[in-house]
Amino acid sequence: MVESSISLSSIPVRDYISFQQDASLMKLLAGERLFYADKMKKTNMYGWTQERTLVITDVNIYNIHKKEIKRAIAIKDVSALIKCVPPSKNTSEFTV
Repeated sequence: MVESSISLSSIPVRDYISFQQDASLMKLLAGERLFYADKMKKTNMYGWTQERTLVITDVNIYNIHKKEIKRAIAIKDVSALIKCVPPSKNTSEFTV
């Protein structure tokens, strides 16, 4: 494991959808510190796309739909994050 000297308090919050303004959504996080929130298009194994809210906290990565957590992945369990880069046709895709 790589040790980091980055302080969590120095990481800015990137809340592109005003997630923090909705008390019912913040309640889902159970006191975790929000780092990122935005709408994403999730592609399932059948190739169908679905709009979801992607939320990253200091503890988990969440897939939220209609104010309900569909999936939570513990940050400590993430072994890789892969992003498509050029010359790929879709450079906005990533896989956790």
